[in-house]
Amino acid sequence: MPCHPLRWILLSLGSLLPATPSRAQFELTDYRIAGFVGPAFFTNASPRPLLLGLSLDAGFFHPKSANVGVGFLVEGGLFHPALSGTANYYFSADAMLARDAPEGADVKLRPFGVAGYSHLFNATSNSISTANALNFGIGADRIVRDDLWLRFEVRDLYTPSTDTHALVLRIGLVGAGSLQ
Repeated sequence: MPCHPLRWILLSLGSLLPATPSRAQFELTDYRIAGFVGPAFFTNASPRPLLLGLSLDAGFFHPKSANVGVGFLVEGGLFHPALSGTANYYFSADAMLARDAPEGADVKLRPFGVAGYSHLFNATSNSISTANALNFGIGADRIVRDDLWLRFEVRDLYTPSTDTHALVLRIGLVGAGSLQ
C-alpha cells in the first residue's frame, strides 16, 4: 500500500523531535486541516481587519495515563483589509495541547490550547517589512461527524517590538483525517 504524502511529511517532521520517555507513545495517526475567519482587534490601530487563514495540526505525543495529547500546528493567513501597505500576511508555528476523549466515550467537544511563534509581513508597493510575534490561544473543536468539526478559538498575537496585541476571534471548519 503506498504511503500517504501527508504521512511522509509529518513523520519527517516528527523524526526531528527528541526521543520520548518510555511511558509515552510517539505516533502520528491523525491530522486536521482548518480554514478559519474572524475579526482582529489591534491595541495600536483603529482598523478592525478580518483574519483569513489555513492551518494544519497533528498530534505526536500521547501519555498513556492521560487523555491529553501534545502536537504541533502550522498556519498562515492574511489580514484584510491591510492595516498598512497593500497586504499583511503571517505564518505561525505552534505547540498544541489538546484533550482527547476517553476511549468509548461519546464526547463531542475537544478543547485545546496553543502557543508559539509568528512571523508577520507588511507588503507595500516597493518593500516588505517583517516583525516577530508570540501567539497563544485557547479553543474548542465541536465534532459534527468523524471527519468534520467546527472550531471556535480566541488567539492573541503579541508583537514585543511595538508592544502591540491583536486579539482574534476565529471560527472555522476542520477536516479531520487519518494517516493510517
